[in-house]
Amino acid sequence: MAETAEVVGRVDAATDELAAQVGLQAGRVRLAANASALATMVPRAAGVLAQEHPGLELSLFEEHPVEALQMLRHGEIDVALVFRFAGVPVDEGFRFVHIGDDPLHLISSRPDDSVADHSGSAWIGGCERCQEELDAVCRSFGFTPRIASHGDDMVVVQALVADGAGVALLPGLALQAHRRPDVCATEIPGFRGRSTRDLRRPAGHRGRRCCFGNVGCRSGTVASILGVMTTAQEFWETFYSERDQVWSGKPNPLLVREAERLTPGSALDIGCAEGGDAVWLAKRGWRVLGVDVSQVALDRALKHAYDEGVEIAVERHDLKETFPAGEYDLVSAQFLHSPVEEDGERNSILKRASEAVAPGGHLIIGGHAGAPSWSEHQDYYFPTTKDVLDHLKLADNWIVITDEVVGRPLVGPDGQEETRLDNVLTLKRLY
Repeated sequence: MAETAEVVGRVDAATDELAAQVGLQAGRVRLAANASALATMVPRAAGVLAQEHPGLELSLFEEHPVEALQMLRHGEIDVALVFRFAGVPVDEGFRFVHIGDDPLHLISSRPDDSVADHSGSAWIGGCERCQEELDAVCRSFGFTPRIASHGDDMVVVQALVADGAGVALLPGLALQAHRRPDVCATEIPGFRGRSTRDLRRPAGHRGRRCCFGNVGCRSGTVASILGVMTTAQEFWETFYSERDQVWSGKPNPLLVREAERLTPGSALDIGCAEGGDAVWLAKRGWRVLGVDVSQVALDRALKHAYDEGVEIAVERHDLKETFPAGEYDLVSAQFLHSPVEEDGERNSILKRASEAVAPGGHLIIGGHAGAPSWSEHQDYYFPTTKDVLDHLKLADNWIVITDEVVGRPLVGPDGQEETRLDNVLTLKRLY
C-alpha cells in the first residue's frame, strides 16, 4: 500500500507540473518544515517568492522531518525543509541540498555555562529524537542526564528553565524564533547537534519528471528558495560532495577552439570546477590559476592535474565577494550559471574578469544559449553575447574576436537527441 500511495502521489504531482509547463502563470507550492524553520528561514523565502513570482501561492505545513519526508514521498508537498542529527545517515530515496549548520546551545540560568557542570542537575527532555540527542551530548561529557520534565516546544522549554525546573538543549534556530531574556544560552563547542538542514527531493528522477519536488520547473521557485536559504559555497560544496565526479574531465570545446590559437602565458580560469579546462591549458604550456567557490572541486582539480603530470595553482573565492589579484594573458569564464546566483551577480563577476586581463590578453566567455527540452531550468534566462557586451561596457581598447552561437549534439536522460546551443565571446584587450 505504501508503494501504491507513493506512485499515486507522484502522478498527482506530475499532473500539476504538466499544467505549469503548458503556460499557467499561477500555481501552488507546498512546503513543509519544523516550527523553528517556519519561524525564521521560511518567511525570507516566502518574501522572495512573492516578489519574483507573484502568481504563485505558497502553502506551509508544520511537520517534523520524518513526517515531512513522508509527505514529500507521497506527493502531498513539493518541498521539505528538514534537519538531520549529526552522524545520522541520509535517508534513502532522497537527495538533499545543504542549507546550513544549526549549533546546539545549553539553556540555563547562568551565562557562559557548561554541560559538564550539570551532571547532577535536572534536565528537560523533549521528543524521542531530541532525547537521543540530549543523551549523546551528556554522554560525551561523561554522564547520563536525569530527566525531570518534558517539553518539545521552544517556548515551553525556555519557560521551564526560567522557572528553575531544570536545564535543556535547544538549537540555534529555535532561539532565533523565540528567546526569553531571563534565560542564558551557551553554544556547545565541538557538537553540532542538528548539524545540517536540507532541502530534499525524491531521487532517481531527472528532467521534467521531478525537479526539486516538482516545483523546479515552475518559474524557478526552488532556485528562489535556495538563493535565500543557502550561500553559494554551501550549495556547491554539497553539489560536488554528493557525487564522486560531476564533469567528464575533458576541456570545454568552446575554450579549446578559441584558446588553441593563442600563445601560452598566464591564465585565470574562474569557476574552474574539477579542473578539466585548467589541466588542458596547463598541458598547452599555460601557467594556470583555477578559482572556484567549492573546496571539494578545487581538491579534485589539483588531483586531476597531478594525475596528468602538470601543475596548476588554485584559490577558493566566492567571486561576488572576492576576486584573485593580478592580471592575466587569458581569463576564461565558462558557463557561469548558478541556481543560487543573485541578480546582477554574473554581470559583476564578468566585469571584474575583464579588469583582470593584461594588455594584449584575451577574455573568453562561454555560456549556454538555452536549456534542453528535458531541463528543469526552462525559465532561467540565458544572456546573449549582446547582453554580456552591454553589461561589460568595454572601452575602445577592446576588440571582439569571436561572437557566435555554436551548436553541439546532446543526448538527454531518456535518449532524446537535440542540438545544444552555446554562446562564445572572445575579446582582446589591445593596450
